[in-house]
Amino acid sequence: MMTDSATESTSTLAPAPAQAPPPQVGEKRKTLDDLIEDTQTPTGRSKKKSKSGYRHFGRAMARLVDPFMQPLTMINEGIKALDFEELPANEANPDMHVYWSYKALVHLAPSLQTVVNETDGTNMDTCLLIDEQLKKARSSGRSDDSNKIKTAIGDMLQVLSIIKPGDLPFPMVSSKVSRGFVNDVSVLLLTPVLWQAHLNPGVIEEIRRMEREVTANDFPVFMYSNNQCDDLDDLEVGLCRGPLLVHVFRHLWVAPSAALNIEGSPKTRKQGNAATYNVTSVTPRSIAYAAIQASITIHSSGTGYIKTMQAFYWNIVELFTDGSTWARDTLAWWNRTVFGVHAGRQPAAAGARSPSVPATSSVSKIAQQRAEKEHAALAENSA
Repeated sequence: MMTDSATESTSTLAPAPAQAPPPQVGEKRKTLDDLIEDTQTPTGRSKKKSKSGYRHFGRAMARLVDPFMQPLTMINEGIKALDFEELPANEANPDMHVYWSYKALVHLAPSLQTVVNETDGTNMDTCLLIDEQLKKARSSGRSDDSNKIKTAIGDMLQVLSIIKPGDLPFPMVSSKVSRGFVNDVSVLLLTPVLWQAHLNPGVIEEIRRMEREVTANDFPVFMYSNNQCDDLDDLEVGLCRGPLLVHVFRHLWVAPSAALNIEGSPKTRKQGNAATYNVTSVTPRSIAYAAIQASITIHSSGTGYIKTMQAFYWNIVELFTDGSTWARDTLAWWNRTVFGVHAGRQPAAAGARSPSVPATSSVSKIAQQRAEKEHAALAENSA
C-alpha cells in the first residue's frame, strides 16, 4: 500500500554506526534499552543528530500506525521479534499490540525492517536516530491534524445538518470549556449509543451531574450511521459509519475541503495525504485515528480524557480482528465511500478480547452478539 521513498534511505542517518559484538549462541539479543546509555549523553540526548530519513513517514505515523505508542518501544519489539520461535498469526490478542504496531510501522517504512535485521547489537545509534525522527514528526503531524480539525469542526457539523440554520454556532477552538457534555450538540454525539439519549433526555442531565460515567468501552453516538443505533440487539449495524467520522477521515486523507460538502469532493488541485503516502484503501487503524480526532475535537478534553482515548482507539481496532462479515463489509463500505474502490485489508483470524471490559459495555455486548450469531449459524448448518 505504501511506496518506498528516496528520503527513507538509512545511509544518511548516521555516518558510522557504533559496532558491538553480535550475540553469542544462547545469549539474549541486546535491545535498545540495553545499549541506550552508550549512545546518549548524561542528559539523555542523542550523541549524533539526525539529518534526514524518516520524518516523512513520521508525519503519517499517527494516522496509519499508532498515535500513542513510542517509536522506540515498537523498534525494540522488532528487535525482540528476531528471536521469536513463532511469529504471532493475527492481531486479536491484546497482549501483542506492540508487535502489530511495529509491523504497521514497517509497512509504512519498509526499510526499517532491514535496519532491525542488521542490528544484532550494532547500529544502535542508527535506531535511536530513527526513533528521534519518528517521534518528533509524529507529534508535529498529530498536532497539525488536531488544530486543523478543531478549526473546521463547526463547518462540518453545519454541512451534516447536525447544527441547523438558526442554531447557535459550535464554540470556537479557544472555547473548549463550552464543548463536550456541557454543549447541547456535542453531548448528543458523545453519549454512549446504548443509553439512547435522544429518547431519554434525563440521561444527559445525569451525565452532567456525573451520575453516569462515560468510558472508552462504550461506543458514542457519532460512531453510528445517522448518529443512532436502530437495533440495540445488533450493535454492529451502522457502527463505524457515522457521518462526522467519515468527514473527519476525508479531512485527514482527501482534503480539508472534501469534508465541507456532502459529496466529499475536494475543492482544490493540491494532493491530499492519501496521494502523498500512496494510501488507496482504508485500514482499521486509520478509522480509529479519525474517531479519536473527532472525539477529542468535540470534547472538552484534558489529560485524563486523552489517556481514555488510547483504550478507545484499541477497542475500535480490535473490532476488525476477528474475521467477521461485519469487519469485511465495513472496510469495503469505507473504501467505496472514501476512495470509490472495492479494495480493503482483510481482517485477521479470530482471537480473545481483553477480559477487563465490563459486561454492560458496547464492546462486550458486540462480542456477545457476534458469538450468538455464530452459534445460530452453526446450529442452522448442522440441522
